[in-house]
Amino acid sequence: MNSITLDEFTGNYSSVFDLVKRTGAPILITDRGMILAEIHPPSMQEKKERKLGEMRDTIEIIGDIISPVSDENNFVHDFYRDAEKDLSI
Repeated sequence: MNSITLDEFTGNYSSVFDLVKRTGAPILITDRGMILAEIHPPSMQEKKERKLGEMRDTIEIIGDIISPVSDENNFVHDFYRDAEKDLSI
């Protein structure tokens, strides 16, 4: 297992991480002969295979989701009314 001193790590931490990522070998960080830390590459996690329709029956639709929420004229009226409030000081 490779090791480097804390001073070497502090000055070159980015290249140390790149080395671990590239080689897959862990590196020990030492200070005055004592081991402070080990840097390991991340463990490979298996991706869960997703299946079509997996989320079926997890939500319930209540009411009409197709029709507009409000009348278009009310929207325009409300928009300008709110804009006037924001501009008044």
